[in-house]
Amino acid sequence: MSGECILKRKKRHSEEESEDRWLITYADMITLLMVFFVVMYAIAEVKASKLNPISFALQRNFTTEPGIIPGGASEGKYTGITEIIMQDERADKMYEEEKREDVNPLLNDLGELLSSQLKKEKLGRAINIEVNENELTISLNTGKGFFAIGSADIKTDTAQVLNTISGLCKDLPDKATIRVEGYTCNLPIQSGNYPSNWELSTARATNVARYLIEKGHIDPWRVSAAGYGEYRPKVPNNSEYNRSINRRVDITIMVNKSATNGKVSVSEQ
Repeated sequence: MSGECILKRKKRHSEEESEDRWLITYADMITLLMVFFVVMYAIAEVKASKLNPISFALQRNFTTEPGIIPGGASEGKYTGITEIIMQDERADKMYEEEKREDVNPLLNDLGELLSSQLKKEKLGRAINIEVNENELTISLNTGKGFFAIGSADIKTDTAQVLNTISGLCKDLPDKATIRVEGYTCNLPIQSGNYPSNWELSTARATNVARYLIEKGHIDPWRVSAAGYGEYRPKVPNNSEYNRSINRRVDITIMVNKSATNGKVSVSEQ
């Protein structure tokens, strides 16, 4: 009898142990979750040592008077803003210098000489000169007196400008070409000579090209002409000022970057 009691007690004890084992697994899971959340909290915590430099930089750059931001800069006015502007100006200057390095030196010299010559002759008021890598574009604003409204006839001021341009282009390198393009704004044409802005812009470009060849003695094989009317605006035609910018004739001199055997000089017509 006593032996049977001992066996029953041991069996009951083992059953109690098996029923309590899930508590161990549960405790392990809770512990792992707690560790996980502690780690996540530590990662997400913003330390004051990291935040202070950012706060100081913002205060220094954007505070114009002491006390606007607690602990703000107290030395002078917007010194940080000035530094930012100076950095932007230096970056812009470096970009422009890099662009100039990419420009054919012949075109660069031609653009500077042409600009100087037009200023001497007081003809640069409505002329814009842009130099890119292999192109120099001289833009004549036709709304500033170079052409009469609805006309493609070469006026006196236009002829003077074309004389200066052709005088500087006498010794262009081999394979250098000149492209003349006419443009207008989107206002309907009010002239009986041309049925549309497209014909007017083409006539102006053709007359300029013919003048460069016949009066300026530019080799005809170098020159081409095209008119685009209102269909390639430089700026949106949403104001009179913008429309005046779009009314233009562009003379583009194209030179291969490797071509440096030409020269530019001022010659009399």
